[in-house]
Amino acid sequence: MPTVGVTKYAGRVPAANQTSESLIYALAELTFEVANRTNAVIDELLAQLDLTAPLANALWRLDPSGPALPMRDLASRLSCDPSTVTFLADRLEERQLLERRVDPKNRRVKLLVLTPKGERVRGALVERMATGSPIARLPFRDQQQLHRLLTKALGRRLKNRPHVVDEACQAAVDGASLGRVQKRAVRRSRDG
Repeated sequence: MPTVGVTKYAGRVPAANQTSESLIYALAELTFEVANRTNAVIDELLAQLDLTAPLANALWRLDPSGPALPMRDLASRLSCDPSTVTFLADRLEERQLLERRVDPKNRRVKLLVLTPKGERVRGALVERMATGSPIARLPFRDQQQLHRLLTKALGRRLKNRPHVVDEACQAAVDGASLGRVQKRAVRRSRDG
């Protein structure tokens, strides 16, 4: 069987007459290796930024081009308890990366908004992911295909952002910036 990838953990491509279980195993090994390599790149940046992975994950989920996010919605996106988001928001506020605002429509709701410093730090995270992940080495068309396949495998479109990724793929072909694509998606979601 030919070896896939460059490490002993990458697995092997099963022959056509072998079971799909072998292929699933090889795909799982490759998925873990991509995650490990991506995490190594991100860990290096987190150390430079003095952030933990949970704090970075919270920043990642706060889209500066979108509307302010209620704390309970961030808890849902992070799949965690709201009290955990309170802890994360406290730490991010201490670092002056976000601020909490009262929702003018419902004063019981706290909205999370990135500060300019928070936007810069988040931008550094996004840039590092876009350039440091092994997936970044793939040609653009392969990245599009991988996106379609992973979305299909997960059996859903990306939650709360159904058009952004598809438009980002097209934008790269058209030469548009991701920021413009995200702004169009936000306008579309507001317009219904």
